[in-house]
Amino acid sequence: MAAYHTPSATFSNAASYLSTSTSAGRATNATKLELYGLFKYVTVAVKPTASKPRIFDMAGRAKWDAWNGMEAKYGSNGQEEAEKRYIELATEMGWTLVAEPAPKAAQPEEEEINFDSDEEDGKPRIRSGGNSGGGDAGGMGLSVSAMARPMEKWDDSIFGSTVAGDVWRLTSILETHPELDINQTDEYGYTPLHLACDRGHLEVVKLLLEKGADKSLKDPDEFTPLELAEVAGRSDIVALLSSSN
Repeated sequence: MAAYHTPSATFSNAASYLSTSTSAGRATNATKLELYGLFKYVTVAVKPTASKPRIFDMAGRAKWDAWNGMEAKYGSNGQEEAEKRYIELATEMGWTLVAEPAPKAAQPEEEEINFDSDEEDGKPRIRSGGNSGGGDAGGMGLSVSAMARPMEKWDDSIFGSTVAGDVWRLTSILETHPELDINQTDEYGYTPLHLACDRGHLEVVKLLLEKGADKSLKDPDEFTPLELAEVAGRSDIVALLSSSN
């Protein structure tokens, strides 16, 4: 089978440089994500072939979006233009073409994008991982860890009980606080039903539907609970949502 696209020697040389460059390790996350998307677009495919990661894998979703957005920007045959942009960014980080460019760039490691919630406003932030030396920047100067689950701080809330799949505790909360809005959203824009469908908690989904959860509501990515269940591969929840009124 023919290769998708053979990168130029210049591109490969730039990618090799970024794999160990300390300046790449200090780049902004927006730049790192762009480099990631460009590298994948040039060397792997026009866009991702796998489904978008689940809602709590924020690092994976950011990377998926970066790669997926390349087709809209460069089209189906814009690898040469994408290479130019990648090389432009590498140049800004101090790269210059060496006399004997490496014939092939090393396969990059995944970027380590840590999502913390220790900022003043409490919202998660994308941060480059690794130590201060910057030598952890594999391939494109990018190395990804899954985000730390923010739901852990909601152990005694409707959201924490939903994420944990704790039907007993969720039932207790809803009976003790009948005034609670079953369709309220968390700080990331997800209702309890979205969370239950994404996590695959069938019994929680049943309870939420019984309590009046609205299955037509969409999350920040325009997914309904049914669509999240489909992405999660939960045919039992899909069937339940499809049959409920």
